Amino acid sequence: MRDAGAWIGWAIIVGIIYLIGDWGFLTSEITSYSAMCAITVTNNRCAKHSFTMGPTTYKVFPNEQTVVYRVKGLPVERLTKCAVADRKNWTCRYNDESAEFGFKNGKYFMTSLGTASIIKDDEVYHLSRFQYLLFRIKGE
Repeated sequence: MRDAGAWIGWAIIVGIIYLIGDWGFLTSEITSYSAMCAITVTNNRCAKHSFTMGPTTYKVFPNEQTVVYRVKGLPVERLTKCAVADRKNWTCRYNDESAEFGFKNGKYFMTSLGTASIIKDDEVYHLSRFQYLLFRIKGE
């Protein structure tokens, strides 16, 4: 009976590691997790969380200098205005030139390049996968 408890404990630990782990290195993918802030974002910090947005998964192609991204429920899109080193270090511009974004050392960034952007830089902040999952569990 004691062995069953140990196995359950290990299964829970492995399950948690699987859920919060970054497994994108197996497929050249990386995911950004974003949320809207009810007030102005300062240094990617938000004092009053509004709601989480759908995660965006990016698949990078360093040899082609392109990135393909998808958001659940929307069509897959290819970005060709990119500079790609690897999955954790790349920069692209949207095809309409509204923003420059990407990852630097595995951290997502985005900068609006004009008034065409629907979302303002001071309304969105970026979460770790763990933070995102906590917000989703709490129903935010």
